[in-house]
Formats: sequence, C-alpha cells, structure tokens
Amino acid sequence: MSDLLEQLARLTDEQRLDVFRAAKGERRRRVLSGLRVIRKTVLADIISHRKAARFIDEVVTGRHDQLTPAQRATIRLELETQVGSFEDIPGPETLRKLFDE
Repeated sequence: MSDLLEQLARLTDEQRLDVFRAAKGERRRRVLSGLRVIRKTVLADIISHRKAARFIDEVVTGRHDQLTPAQRATIRLELETQVGSFEDIPGPETLRKLFDE
C-alpha cells in the first residue's frame, strides 16, 4: 500500500486524475460483472429480473421484506465475494436494466 501511495505522490495532477478515472471504470466493470455472476448463480431460479434486482437491493439496503435470513446471508456473502463493498451497487431499476441486457 505504501508503494502505491508513493507512486501516486510522484504523479502530476493530470496523471493522477487519469489513474483515478481508470480505477473508477475498472471498479464499475467489476461490480457489474459480479452482479451478473450473482444473477446467473445465486438468483438463477428467480425468473423475474425485477424480483432479482429487488432481492439484491434488499440485501444492500438492509431491508427485511421478502427474503428469509438464509437467503439474505447467501446473497450477502456472494456480494461480498464478488463485489467487495456495497457502496457502488446501483439501485433496483438500474439492476433490472442490467439484467435485461
């Protein structure tokens, strides 16, 4: 980590912005890829993309609407494995559109 910080400190402002933009794009790509994997594996038996998106949103937001504790735990574990933090996961409508692609 300190090596990374040292390398970033040596960059110009423009180079640093380019690195941050690239990292943000890579993060988004990984989040979307991870969500697609979860949709095709953990939520494969859910026919409706809308319902699958709501299930993921329920886990991300901490609501307790439709899922059992076991289902929530399974989805949460897979999200943590595939995506890491939940802060970049889009809302249910964006997820549904992603799944429709």
